[in-house]
Amino acid sequence: LEARPPVEVPESRGREWGRAVHAALAAIADGLDDEALRAVVRAVLVEEERPLDDAGAPVELDELVELARAIAASELWERARAARDVLVEAPFAVELEGVGESGVRTLVEGAIDLVFREEEGWVVVDYKTDVGTDPAFPARREAYRRQVDLYAAAWSRLTGEPVVERVLVYTALGRNETW
Repeated sequence: LEARPPVEVPESRGREWGRAVHAALAAIADGLDDEALRAVVRAVLVEEERPLDDAGAPVELDELVELARAIAASELWERARAARDVLVEAPFAVELEGVGESGVRTLVEGAIDLVFREEEGWVVVDYKTDVGTDPAFPARREAYRRQVDLYAAAWSRLTGEPVVERVLVYTALGRNETW
């Protein structure tokens, strides 16, 4: 047997891939059937200028549809579907005190990928598409945790209710980090 060179996995698939993943998850959260989901994912991949095959079809179409289906079949999404309140790509803007090094009141704006209310309180979820193999990943991971903590503080302030769980979903790694 002839030795083959290792397959190269890019450190990052870029912001375009991340936006496509978020759009696919938002589409599947809307309860689209398979045909509609494929159409939305195809359109997003084309819009994000992801690679196309010789026939003009997005190379990553099947992969992204399967990824969205797998995440939607997860225990976390089962919990979200059972929750009384669920929001996907929930925009927010709120003033918080003590944000950043200055500690002054700061307007915090963002969009929470998935937030749902269970009996004990809210769960804030953020998706990350990092491959997680590059040397800078541990620092980004800590920044991601701070981001989700900030989102949780903002959401708690907006709703007047506790955020009882924070979750980072690493889509490329197939794992969640919960605190």
